[in-house]
Parts: sequence; C-alpha cells; structure tokens
Amino acid sequence: MPIENSKSSNEWKITYIDYIDHHGTGGTMIRFEVTSPDGKTKSVRPIFSTEFIDDYFRIPGDENITRNRNRIIKEKEELLRTWGLVRIEELIDQNLLEDEPKILSKDSDWARKIENGTLRPSGTRQDKTTYLYARTRKISMLFNAKRPSELSPSEVKSIIGKEEDQQLDFKAISYQDTSKREEDWKLDLLKDVTSMANAQGGYLFIGVEEDDNDKATNFRNVDNVKDKSKSIFDICYRYIEDKLTADEIVIEPYTIDKNTEVIIIRILPGQNQPYMINFQDNTLFYKRHGKSNRPMTISEIRDVFKGDEHLRRLEKIEKMLDHIIRR
Repeated sequence: MPIENSKSSNEWKITYIDYIDHHGTGGTMIRFEVTSPDGKTKSVRPIFSTEFIDDYFRIPGDENITRNRNRIIKEKEELLRTWGLVRIEELIDQNLLEDEPKILSKDSDWARKIENGTLRPSGTRQDKTTYLYARTRKISMLFNAKRPSELSPSEVKSIIGKEEDQQLDFKAISYQDTSKREEDWKLDLLKDVTSMANAQGGYLFIGVEEDDNDKATNFRNVDNVKDKSKSIFDICYRYIEDKLTADEIVIEPYTIDKNTEVIIIRILPGQNQPYMINFQDNTLFYKRHGKSNRPMTISEIRDVFKGDEHLRRLEKIEKMLDHIIRR
C-alpha cells in the first residue's frame, strides 16, 4: 500500500536562464533566477572556474584544451546546468544562497557524483527550464536518522543500557501480543507513533526488555515480524491524518542473531505536523515530552499552524480544531 506524499508549502522556484563564457572573470557562468517561498526573486550565477573546466574535461594527451574549451562547454551545457542546480539546492539548505557561488577544482569529486547519477537534483521539474525545490529538513536524530536496514549491528546493540528518552522508546513485545483489547493496543500504537512525529522523531524498538528504570536490558524475539510490521504499517496508514510519507515512517524487521528478530520503527519529525489520531470516535493529538507521550494542548496545536501559513488556511484544519474544542 502506498504512503501519500504531501505537497510542501516551502517551495523555491529555480529557473535556468542561460550560460555565459566569461574568460575575463576566470570561468563559465550559468544564470538562474531563484524565487523564495515568500515571492522574492534574485539572480544566482554559479561560476565554474577555468581550472575546474580544464581539469574535469581534460583528455589525456590533449595539448589543445584551451582551444577546445568552448566546444566542450557547449556540448556539456546540460551537465553544467545540473551542477549549478544542485549547488543552488545545497546553498538553499544551508541558508547561504549567494549571487555567484564558485565551483572550483576541489569540487571535482562532487561534480563526478552528479554526472554518474549518485547525486541528483531534488527539485521537481516543471518544464524545460524550471524546477520547484523544497528545502531539505535538517534533522538532528539518534543514529543520524538512518533507516532501520541501514543500522549496523553495533549501532542496534548500543541501545542496551540506554534509557528511554525523547527519541527512543522500547517495547518488550509487539502491540499485537499484549493482553489488551484490540482497540486499546491499536490506540497505544497510534499514540506512540504520532507523539514522535509531532516532536523530534525517533526510534521505536519492539522486542527490547527494560528494567525498572526504563533502561534496555536485552533483546527478545518477536514472532512473525514481517506480518506484524505490515499490520503496524496498515494501522498507521488508516488512522493517522495527515498521512505520514514513506520517508517519515519506516517499519522494518531486524535480525539480531539466528534466534532473535525484532521490529524497528524510525519516525521522522513530520513535515505536516501536527498529526492527528482519528480512531473509534477518538480525535487526538499527542506529542512526546522526554520519555512520555502527552496530549497536545489547543495552544500547542495552534502554534504549529501559525508557523505554516498554508496549513493554517486549510478548512480541514479549522474543522479539526473546532471538533476538539467542542468535545
């Protein structure tokens, strides 16, 4: 089942204009117009130094690289445009957008990754010259926000001895295996997931036993991890609004050893906070504070919407708030 992707309200418009070969300024200039989410437009002109061009495109034994430079630049205009686009995206992320960013010989490895496709522009292409780009969120999370499958055995085992905190939650057994009624364990799951999505994100480990101080003591095997992972996914998809994207919630089995499998859920701080539980006549907003999940107050919910003009205007949001106030 697919996870919905929500359109970002933090989009930058990047439009390619043309390129100018400026030997006098020591390089080739690629011109873009960049419009920020608040509607302000500026000209941004990445400059590829002559040394970068010569070093990157040099053909072994070619003694006429200077004479051939114009031909190479014309043939590689699309590649230079892509390089400029990626550099602009990077500078937007760093809040360091400048008028004439320079690409130098030291950037050759970066340029090569773009040419071979291991590093690509993240923007959505609107037409031949225009892209829409949403600023990448800088996420500060345990394990650098890696997906469960990307975690090394040593990283996973490092949680033993750690105490639950803002970004770490342990469950000895799966939600489905508790003695609670189905509607109760499902609601527990939804509270745990939305609490992290509405806060700083984090990891939920299923199959980790704790002591009386909420410290992880050892791993405990979870049966049928694939089926239970899918069940958790389906419950979250059905009962959480707005939908968490495929990147914001990742649920994967993880093998500790030949006798032990656990489930790891990585939850990123969601782009469309706050996330609401809509389950069996419950309309709930939860947020993680320390190692506890607490209901969000009306003021907390309104503060989130005030930070996003687009979301604040949505009629759906107003209905949610009215519903909560009248309960």
